[in-house]
Amino acid sequence: DREAEPLHRPADRVTALTVASIAEVRLGREDDAARHLNLAMHLWEKVRALPSDLEWRERRSGDRRLFSTAVGHLLGTLSPPPSSDRVRAAFDMTQRFKTRTLLERVRRSRTHFTIPGPTATLETLQREILRDGEVLVDFLVGEGTSYVFAVTRDTCLAAALPGVEELASRVDCYRDFLATPVRQGSKQSGDRYSTAGEEIGSLLLGPVASVLETASRIFFALDGPLYALPFDALRLPADD
Repeated sequence: DREAEPLHRPADRVTALTVASIAEVRLGREDDAARHLNLAMHLWEKVRALPSDLEWRERRSGDRRLFSTAVGHLLGTLSPPPSSDRVRAAFDMTQRFKTRTLLERVRRSRTHFTIPGPTATLETLQREILRDGEVLVDFLVGEGTSYVFAVTRDTCLAAALPGVEELASRVDCYRDFLATPVRQGSKQSGDRYSTAGEEIGSLLLGPVASVLETASRIFFALDGPLYALPFDALRLPADD
């Protein structure tokens, strides 16, 4: 960070501060970790406005690492469960990252812009958007750990999932499995697909199944390799 600042290389500072925050967490210095993360996210806003080439910008992995680290810092190990305030802050931070990235993809011709107004927050989602029986399932895929949020009008659950490499591998395997033909008329074909759908469904949705089982409508906000996954083929884990 000290070398990047005089060279006016904010992208390198974001990376350095993110790594520093990870180290501070492991050393038990929560306040220092939070300070590094806040500074990194402040710089991130400036860095994201610099490049005009979309492909170059999206190849940079530091931004995703920054926000998945910040979300992980808020949620901790999820054992014991984090407070509702920390879950709320983690969800709102996820929306900040995903909204900015989406707007950049839409507004390809503009080099500098700011988010027009506030991003979606847990409060506005629960108060103004979701109806009774509806659930939003939102994913943030990270390098080492990913996260899933399940939001209803009065609850918000958060859980940790595997990192991007494992998720991508599981998605690819499941898609290959669905594309493999089975013998016509086989009595086991239905059970075969159902079991496979339950396995990956248990991985991704099992931690928040308690609010999905009674939902009348589920909205998925996907991320990373999960975009390639046919969620309508998944199954919730069966009750024992």
